[in-house]
Amino acid sequence: MNPDALTQQLSLFLDVLESGSFSAAARRHPLTPSAVARRIDTLESAVGSRLFVRSTHAVRATPAGNAFAERARRIVEELRLARAEAVSLS
Repeated sequence: MNPDALTQQLSLFLDVLESGSFSAAARRHPLTPSAVARRIDTLESAVGSRLFVRSTHAVRATPAGNAFAERARRIVEELRLARAEAVSLS
């Protein structure tokens, strides 16, 4: 996965976590709620664990989702810093 795709996928995951909703996260990205759900399904498959418990009105993080979120935030920030440093050195 390229760094931009990874950043986008992790950012989407974090938006779902923070908003508690696929619909709310979809409004922040150029996606439909069903596309957000599919991307989260793909991420869960890649991680090998359920990251969210879904209900008809909301989603909430599982313990695995909360643990994954801590690292995802750090990864997104490190990628941002790496890009900024690379730009400043070019």
